[in-house]
Amino acid sequence: MVPSSRRERNPTGHLPSYVKIVIVVQAAIILVFAIGMYQEYLNNSYLQEYVINLFRSNIVADAILSMVAVSVFAIGTLTLLGSLSTTKRLDKALEALSEQISDSAEMPAMPALETVEPPKTQRTSRRRQRKPRLEPEQIYRSMVKYSDDR
Repeated sequence: MVPSSRRERNPTGHLPSYVKIVIVVQAAIILVFAIGMYQEYLNNSYLQEYVINLFRSNIVADAILSMVAVSVFAIGTLTLLGSLSTTKRLDKALEALSEQISDSAEMPAMPALETVEPPKTQRTSRRRQRKPRLEPEQIYRSMVKYSDDR
């Protein structure tokens, strides 16, 4: 066997214990830094003034816009990579399944449908004209009669 640089995930989907420890340590460090920054903000008037002026300027809007753009790009990339790996796994599973099916039974061929030839009558390019049902004189007499009745 060739040693792999990448570890296989457990079939149950659980993380190894050292990964859990690293995540907890990182969360604790972030919490300590957040509490220290908050304490510094409460005791330092210059930092308070800086933060207030920062929120009044457009720098915060630019920073937030940049963070949102990077987050959307990262989420899209991770989603694409995840779907690619899932697709590869599904392709392998389907290939193995199709090999089993092809070995076990032959599929019947699709029936061939007969084609129908178009009719051999040729259409004329002239348009048929319909005779009007009413003559213009009859329409005029009807209108005159209607106006006389009113």
